[in-house]
Amino acid sequence: MLKVKFILQTGLLIACGVSSLYSKEPTVPNSVPDSNVDVSTMVPAIPATPISLSEYVESVINRSLNALNTKSSFQGTTYSYKGTRRDLTAPRLSVTGSSSRTRSKAATSDAITDSASSSLSLSQPFLWGGDLSGTASGSTSRTYTDTLSNGALTSSATSFDRNSPSLSLSYRQALPIFIGIQRSRSWRKNNLGYRISTNSFDRDLQSIDLDARSLYYDALVSLAKTAVEKEKLKSSKILLSISKALVEAGKSAPVELTRAQISYKLDERRVRNAEVSTQQTLTSFKNLVLIPDDVPVELTSKMQYAPTKLSLKDLQEYALQRRLDFQNSKINVTLSEISLKESKETNRPVLSAGASYKIDAPTSLDRPETWEANASLSWSFFDSRINALRVKQQKISLENTKRQLELQRRGILVEVQNGYLELMRTDEQIADFSETRKQAEDNVAAVRLRYERGLDRLIDVFDAENKLRELDLEYLNLLVSFNKARDKLGFLIGTKIEEAFK
Repeated sequence: MLKVKFILQTGLLIACGVSSLYSKEPTVPNSVPDSNVDVSTMVPAIPATPISLSEYVESVINRSLNALNTKSSFQGTTYSYKGTRRDLTAPRLSVTGSSSRTRSKAATSDAITDSASSSLSLSQPFLWGGDLSGTASGSTSRTYTDTLSNGALTSSATSFDRNSPSLSLSYRQALPIFIGIQRSRSWRKNNLGYRISTNSFDRDLQSIDLDARSLYYDALVSLAKTAVEKEKLKSSKILLSISKALVEAGKSAPVELTRAQISYKLDERRVRNAEVSTQQTLTSFKNLVLIPDDVPVELTSKMQYAPTKLSLKDLQEYALQRRLDFQNSKINVTLSEISLKESKETNRPVLSAGASYKIDAPTSLDRPETWEANASLSWSFFDSRINALRVKQQKISLENTKRQLELQRRGILVEVQNGYLELMRTDEQIADFSETRKQAEDNVAAVRLRYERGLDRLIDVFDAENKLRELDLEYLNLLVSFNKARDKLGFLIGTKIEEAFK
């Protein structure tokens, strides 16, 4: 009898202690254990690495393989963009040189000629369609001649010849009378293409940020769920001990012990399932930032909640202004318009004018100079209407691009609206949750008082406390859902909510 009374008192004290623990705001266990290793056998224990939400997101963006691939691809695009810019506007210099030796041998003479030549060329393109080119060149030669008679050397002579350096300049300009300046268009297309690449890169980083935050939240929930299941298992174990003592003392029917055993086994399976699920989540959590699986980490961030006061109309307007993928669609319309113009101008006359000047260094009193001015016209006036078909194709492509832009605009409005409704739904549930939790706390207090008066069973006390724990876990799930919905809404409008509406 004394054993039964002692067990009952111990169970009640533990139940009261657990209940007081969960009467406060729910907390999340932040320590992430290492797999299934018994911590007590670790000598010395490996210190856990603290990681906050912001630190984890930054680490994912800087260290994850997906982010590194994204950055590497964008770097390659940047090099291509810079190369195209220089190709359209940067000067080019080239130098050439040659040397040779020629020997001419006959019965009466033996001549050896050494010659050398070099040139320097400049090519400078301009965005307005002009091309400037210049060349400076010169050459020298030296001849050694031996005169022979009956195979014997009779005399030797040396001659030297130098072609004075010459300079030539030429400039050619496409005249934008019938067609536009193609080089200027290429410059603009290159800039617009790079803007698309930049927007896509930033959008990819936003997506990586969103996924990292979601995984951090999942790790927090998994840890909290495991902690709740372990607390429930403790209650089931205590209840099993009490039920066994009561049955042995003849105070309870054997069926109560069977129920306690079933409840204990069920809670054991739940704890094991929660531990495996948590380990899977943590494995993904660590793998994303290349942390070894045997290194424990500590999640230091807590879930935040602040009542949301946002206007759906403001969010939608902001999204249409800041969504990077929507801006890319607008740029694609512009690129389609440029392509249509280029197609229309294919068979138009091409008019260009040019001028050149050449001067040789004077070898006497004269000054040899050469001037030239020219103009050219080319016109492909008949191609069996092949280009007309291409123009029609470009028109259809332009219309499709505009329709795609409108479809995306409508899709963004719908996405933002759905994300807003999801955030508002979670916000309302959190706002109403405090009253539900207060009722659960009052229920625990009432059941405990009835148990002390002999009106309820100890199992009723544990049931009430387990419900309170489940409510705490539900509250944490609501917090996670709220933060995920808030982050996703920020992704849908193109900027984090706290940055968009400061």
